[in-house]
Amino acid sequence: MTVAIILVATLMLFIPVWILIALELIPRRRRARLKRVGIRASGRCVSISWIDNAAVAAIEYATPDGRKFTHHTNPSYVSPFTKGGAAVIVYDPRNPRNARVADWLDGEPGSRFATWVLVALEGIFLIPQAWWIYILLSGGFDL
Repeated sequence: MTVAIILVATLMLFIPVWILIALELIPRRRRARLKRVGIRASGRCVSISWIDNAAVAAIEYATPDGRKFTHHTNPSYVSPFTKGGAAVIVYDPRNPRNARVADWLDGEPGSRFATWVLVALEGIFLIPQAWWIYILLSGGFDL
């Protein structure tokens, strides 16, 4: 019984960590790769869609060999783009569909705020979970 409790408690501790890794560190690595090897291309905003009061811009760009792609930005409450306006895109030469707005390679608007909210939530839940594991391991509860 104690092994099962410790396993569940450990999983509870690490699930938020894995969520943080998935939501922040993986995209950060992709942006870092684009900074290193990305190719800049001129793009044009072909549409702006509003989803739950947030704008998603569709930016069309082409590779030197003439293939056209469309990059959809993450939702933002204020769109820095206008339909028909120019935008600079950086894309991965191995996978041109992997692209970002050049100005947002250090993180899209609001992305750091979301990361810090996740870190704060992790701290809020980590302390009670660590206390619970300590009590269980010290024999404080008789289950």
